[in-house]
Amino acid sequence: MAQSIIDGDSDVAVELAKQAIAQGTDPLEAISNGFVVGVNKVGEAFSIGEVYLPELVMAGKAMKAAVAALEPEMKKRGVERQILGKVVLATIEGDVHEIGKSMVGTMLSVSGFQVFDLGVDVPTAKIVEKATEVNANIVALSALLTTTMVKQREVIEALEKAGIRR
Repeated sequence: MAQSIIDGDSDVAVELAKQAIAQGTDPLEAISNGFVVGVNKVGEAFSIGEVYLPELVMAGKAMKAAVAALEPEMKKRGVERQILGKVVLATIEGDVHEIGKSMVGTMLSVSGFQVFDLGVDVPTAKIVEKATEVNANIVALSALLTTTMVKQREVIEALEKAGIRR
């Protein structure tokens, strides 16, 4: 399982997830003791420059695919992954860049956070509304263009006004 994530092979990861279910393996155990091991290894290799962004993205996609394959069995058994927190994620209004945002969202999701990805070019009001709706622990904003970075301050001020951020 770990190797399928290291290889960034979504098809193999899904097949191994299905095999785990067929063999009666606890899906949370498959995630924690199998797939997450691979995510951690890729993360460590990325941090020291042994792998690069494409490998990190592929590993994240493989992990998401494996978890998605295991989710029906988790629901059937009435078990859930431990949620470390809720994150509202968005690329700020006026900016359409998403690769960094998507990568962060994937890594947060596979690490145990519930991620609400609002996409790109997201207005301040929509971010505040979603953060309020889900009682977000974290609001993560992306802005690649220097001309849109000022919108981040606008979101922060709106979150403070709404009582979400102190």
